[in-house]
Amino acid sequence: MRTLHFLWLFFLIMPGLSCQILNNSFENNNGPDLSDWEWTCHAESFENAPQGGGKWCIQVPSGNTQGCYPGFVYQKVPWISKDKMYTLSAWVYADSPPVVGINFGKINNGNITLLEGDTTTSASWTRLQVTSEFSLLTGDTAIVILNGGLIGGPAQGFGYFDLIQLEEISKTKNTTDHPIFQLYPNPCVFQSTIIMEEKYMSNVDITVTNIYGQSVLSLHNISGSEVSLDREQLPAGLYFIHLKVNDTLIGTKKWIISE
Repeated sequence: MRTLHFLWLFFLIMPGLSCQILNNSFENNNGPDLSDWEWTCHAESFENAPQGGGKWCIQVPSGNTQGCYPGFVYQKVPWISKDKMYTLSAWVYADSPPVVGINFGKINNGNITLLEGDTTTSASWTRLQVTSEFSLLTGDTAIVILNGGLIGGPAQGFGYFDLIQLEEISKTKNTTDHPIFQLYPNPCVFQSTIIMEEKYMSNVDITVTNIYGQSVLSLHNISGSEVSLDREQLPAGLYFIHLKVNDTLIGTKKWIISE
């Protein structure tokens, strides 16, 4: 693991104010710089950037079931407060075939857990954004994860990331991204876990639809704070999870299944 270069910066963390994390554009004086980021497999600078991003971004290889997995680049953010909401955003594009994205996450004794995230398969710069809390337990440190995706064979794929930004928001802020439920890991290979808000822990119906709106998986009258969602025989791809209580839709999230 590489040695981190520490920058002395002060952050003003207030609801509604932007807070760029350390070296969010992967460059220094127009040169490539990956300081303040760590990775599980490999990462390198790449001379491409979205508008306003300078010249360089970071290239993250996908995790490979026949090699290193997972393909994550991450930065620790120990200043995160529990029970506060944050919006994570970034400019991202994918080099086929992987589904790539950004995630809230946590690390404990070197073990990384994916939390809420957003993904893309776009081959051009796309802005991703997700709003959530960091679900932290004792010993956990919050991290921001750049997820290079997962592929199942020897073929190589990459994700490209730039202008990573983390913003604390007020819980009273009107946002359609309010986490009625959380889903992790996402993407998944075999199984994801749904974590529901306390007031939505009984008589919940869960429906999974494909990109054509067809129902492919259903669970009814679910109770409890956590529900395991198995992919079963579903092929890899993009799906949507819909939660209903008393026939009223309370939330929808994208669900990515990888090979």
